[in-house]
Order: sequence, then structure tokens, then C-alpha cells
Amino acid sequence: MSFPHRLPNRYPRRGLLLALMGSLCLVVPPSSLALDRVAASGQWLLQWNGKDDPQMTFTWRRADGSDHWGGNSIPLVRLEGLTADRIQARASEVRFEIRRDAGTFTCEGRVGDGHGAGLYELTLDPGFASELRRRGVGAPTEAQQIRLAFSDAGYALLDELKAQSYPTPNVTELVTMADHGVDLDYVSSMGKLGHRTETLAGLVRARDHGVDPEYAQAMAKLGREKLPLSELIRLRDHGVDPEYARAMMRHGGGRLSLAELVRLRDHGVDPEYVVAMNEAGYGGQTLEELVRTRDHGVDAEYIRGMAQAGHGDLPLQELVRARDHGVDPEFLREMASAGYGRLPLGDLVRARDHGVDGEYARGMAAAGYDRLPLDGLIRARDHGVDGDFAARTKARLGRTVSLDRLIQIRDRGGID
Repeated sequence: MSFPHRLPNRYPRRGLLLALMGSLCLVVPPSSLALDRVAASGQWLLQWNGKDDPQMTFTWRRADGSDHWGGNSIPLVRLEGLTADRIQARASEVRFEIRRDAGTFTCEGRVGDGHGAGLYELTLDPGFASELRRRGVGAPTEAQQIRLAFSDAGYALLDELKAQSYPTPNVTELVTMADHGVDLDYVSSMGKLGHRTETLAGLVRARDHGVDPEYAQAMAKLGREKLPLSELIRLRDHGVDPEYARAMMRHGGGRLSLAELVRLRDHGVDPEYVVAMNEAGYGGQTLEELVRTRDHGVDAEYIRGMAQAGHGDLPLQELVRARDHGVDPEFLREMASAGYGRLPLGDLVRARDHGVDGEYARGMAAAGYDRLPLDGLIRARDHGVDGDFAARTKARLGRTVSLDRLIQIRDRGGID
């Protein structure tokens, strides 16, 4: 369980809890709750698929009025007073406890059909603070002890840290670890895999970056079991996970180094891109070619569009050049609609570079210059002659002049 996660007043999870409680017809008489002083209270939600540990979620409203939530899986045996049969049977009222070193959650509500919801009250263990002080951690405040209770951070976690030769955390460090999900299972599992850090902050950092036992194990199965934790963090940060690595090696032609995987991932080369390029007829590219085409925006959609516009089966180098110069399927269609659809790709690139597109060509045609060769259009464009200028000049002179004369007029500042 991870706390604190702040909820806005209309947070969907809270609405889900209330809706489920309503569907279970929850009735909890206030007099039925624990008589000891309650440090925290709120709502609980349970979900169970009948196989894995039940998933429990708690909401908690702090004294400042802010709402928080946290959840994790809890072994059924730790839900004292609740059985598998009760959870899976028809809805019925239940009362059970979850005992932790920092305090005990007393829960009441209804369960049935693999779900449950209700209210809880947390009573703090009065001896917890003194025991932490005895262990060299220091005594937590009530607010800190509440957070440790929610996260189930207690004596076993401290014992595991000591067994792995980690420094004894102070209260603030212990609460930080608990809030970030560095719990007993995480520390123990990472230690068994041979992954430990020099500091407690290093554990928190690894957890924050998504490096957990499942990720470390899966990477090890790829033959990378000797990776240091810092390298796992780097790979995780770059989005290189086992699924990506396996897929890229499957589609990319064999084993790839970590550096290659990171580079490919950073440049957006994923299995979907490789497969799509293969299907578009451009399979067997080297890693450098894949990175280059991806960087320049040449993908399967662009290739298909160019082919539909009359420029298929182009070498990759030509596709990259066309893309770099802004020659895309839309540009080709526009030029074709203006009567320039059978030009070589090199001429189309030159036209694009000089600002000659379909709209410009149609404007010139409307002004009486509809049979100009491409070189003429480019020359006119370079001199600032467009359809509007040509039309105004024609209106002033009462006739259509040659392109050379039109350019000469433009170069001299036009007709006043």
C-alpha cells in the first residue's frame, strides 16, 4: 500500500467505493465500531479473483480535509474473521481485522461474489513507538504511525534491512520508504536477486523508477542477470522492458546489445514500426537505417501514401530526401490536381523547396498562366510573382503579358 495519494473531492475511485457500498446495501451502525480511540477511519474496498491474494483499497481523510487512498494485495490469512467462502458467497455482513505492527484495522461492511466494501477504523498500537525508539529508528508522530500502518511497514521490514546490512532508517526515512512502496516484500525479493544499494534512498529511487523484482527477474531471463541496479534503472527509464527486448530481437534479427536497445527505443523504433516497414516492402534494414528512417518521419503510412500518389518502390534514401523536403502524399495530390502530376521526384523536391505547390500553380493558372513548365513556375515564384499579382497586372493592362514581362514588372515594383 502506498500513501499518501491525494484525491480530489470527486475522484472516481471514491465514487466507485460509494457506488459499490450502495450496491451492497451497506449498513454499519456506529455503535458497532471499536470503542478504543480511533486514529483514522474511512472506507475499504475488496476485490478477489479467487486465486491470487485479495486486493484491498483504503481511503483516508486527514485532519486537513484532504482525501488519500492506497491499496495492495493482502494474504487471506491476514484478514482475521474473513474466509474465502464468505467472499465468494452471496452478499452478507462481515466484520474482520487486519493486524499490523503499527496498528489494527477493524473493518465492517458486506462481501459477496468476490467483492466487498465497508467502513474501517484504525487503532494504533501503543507500544509501536517505543519499540521503534529501542531499535534506533526513533519515535514516530501519530501521523507517521498512521502512514506506517497503512503501508504495513514494521518490525519485519527493519529486520530485513538489518539482515542485508542496510543502515537503520530514521523515522522520516522509514515513512518515505513506506510511502514509496519499499516494503518487506520488495526489499526481500530484490535482495534475493542480488540487487541492493548502498543507501536507503537508492532503494526508494529504484522503486520510483519502476525497477521491481518482476522486472529484474524478467531481464535476467534474457541473459542479462549481471546487470547492476543502476543499469536496470537506466533501461527502465528509457522504456526498455523484457517485452520490448524480446520483440525487437524477434523482429530485428537476433540478439541486440543493451546500448542498441536503448538507442532504438529512444528513437521510437519499436516492434510495430519494424513489422509495418517489413509489410511495406522495406524489411531487412540495418539498425542505423531503422533509426534514420524513423527520425526522418518515414513510416509505413508515409510509404503507402507516396505509392498511392504515383511514387512507389522508391529507395529509402529517396523517401528520406522527399520527407525532409516536405514532399508528402498531400503535396503530390495537390500538384497533380494542378496539372503537375507526372513530374520526377527530384523536380517535385525542387518545386517544394521554391514554394511552388498546388495552390500556387492553380492561382497562376487562374490568372492566365496555366501551361507554364515547372521551371517557369519556380522562376515566377522566386521573383515574388503569384496569381494575385498576375491578375492585378492583367486588369491594369487589359491583357495577359508574357511571363518574362510579368517578372520584369514585378522586379520594378509593379504597376502603380
